[in-house]
Parts: sequence; structure tokens; C-alpha cells
Amino acid sequence: MTDEQMFTICSANPTNRYICQHLDEKTLDLCIEMLLKLDANDFKEINSNADFDFSCLPIPYTSLENAQQNGHQPNFSSKVKKELDRLLKAINTAGTNLEYSYLLTGSKENNEYTDYEPMKVGLSQTVEYDWQRIEDFIKQCDKNVKISIFHTHPKPINQQHNTLYNKYKEVLEKFGVKPDGLNLSLSDVYANQYLDMLCKKFEKENIIPESTILMHDGTLISFSTKNGVELTDNHKLTLIEQDEEKLEPTY
Repeated sequence: MTDEQMFTICSANPTNRYICQHLDEKTLDLCIEMLLKLDANDFKEINSNADFDFSCLPIPYTSLENAQQNGHQPNFSSKVKKELDRLLKAINTAGTNLEYSYLLTGSKENNEYTDYEPMKVGLSQTVEYDWQRIEDFIKQCDKNVKISIFHTHPKPINQQHNTLYNKYKEVLEKFGVKPDGLNLSLSDVYANQYLDMLCKKFEKENIIPESTILMHDGTLISFSTKNGVELTDNHKLTLIEQDEEKLEPTY
């Protein structure tokens, strides 16, 4: 696409403008470089019949600034770890390979997530957060609380998703983009930017909200967007065999 088409996409609506205005320079440059290699007609901002929009752009987590060395890396309690192990099995099993969303909570002082609250279950390509519940929690939480919006990236089983990666595999792999479910997307980044905005709106700026994503290969990452997009955790879980009847989440 041309520079003009790229600018049209990035500034097409308030959401796109907000994303760009709150990205760090490195991540914004990466998005621009990728867009310039793609066909503008594949984006709804240019072509109303297209399949993709700006927020569909995949972002390799390996490209993010790393804040782990600053001591921000979060810990997870045994309760949360057990649920993560269960979810990893679920997202690698046909029929339960969906996007599960949670709100993780814990102690800011101990930098640990100790509890979780399940939200809606999305489809295999769609995550759904209950923003009203998240907003209500932020309003009443104290300054010592640590929060993260969490969701899973399930394994595509017996299907190929309609994604930019599958359409532009060779192009996007040159930017470090991996197969479906093993990247961030700009929609993931925007969700955390929105969380930042809510904390500011309700004068809870002492909280540094994060997003946590469990990918189907066991990669567990956390990132923040308060100072650009920064990776705060990156480690690998091992798939543990569990009873099939225990795969479904309880609500």
C-alpha cells in the first residue's frame, strides 16, 4: 500500500488514532512497516468488503521492549498456576480450543496474582471481556491491588483461520510474526490501553494494569502499555495431561 493509504488506515477512526497515539515509537514503526508491505484493499478502512482492519495486525511479542530487567516480572500463586495448566490443556483440545477470558487480581506489594475471575468465553478467534465488571472492580479497588486482563490463544485444530498471517505468511514472517495464536494483535494492545484509560479515569493511576496471554504452545506473556508496549513476563508452561471432563471452565 502507499503512504497515503497507510495514513488513512491509521487515522480512520477514534480507536485507530488512540492506538497509534499511545504506542511507543518502536512498535508504531513496526506496524507502519508491515502495513506498507500489505494490500490496502484487504483492510476495511479502505475497502468496506475487506476481511481485516487495523486492529487485526499481528505483533510479535519478541519485538516488544523488555521491562523484566526492572523487576516488574509478576508471580502467580499455586491457585492461578493450576488454572493456567488446565486452560493450556483445554486450548489444545478439539471442542474446547476457545478464547477464555479472566480478570487476574493480586497484591501489588508482592507483585503476585493470587486470584482470578472468569468472564465470557469467545470463539476460537474472538476474545470477550466484561468491561462493566472490570470497571466496577477498578472503582472499588485499593492502591495495593494488582490487576491483569487475561485470555487464551487456542490452537487451530482441523481448521485454518482467516488471518493476515495466513494470507501474507512469507511477508509477515520477515517481521518475526509466528503462526496463528503465537503473537499479539493490535486488538490485544488496545484492550490494555483501554484498561490504562479506565484506571486514569477513576483516579487509580497508582495501579499498573497488565494483560496476560496464554498461547497454545505454552508461552505465557504479560505486557503493559503505560509506557509504550513493554513485556513484563515471558516464560513457558508445560502441557499436563488432565481428565477430559475437567477441561470446561466453571462459571
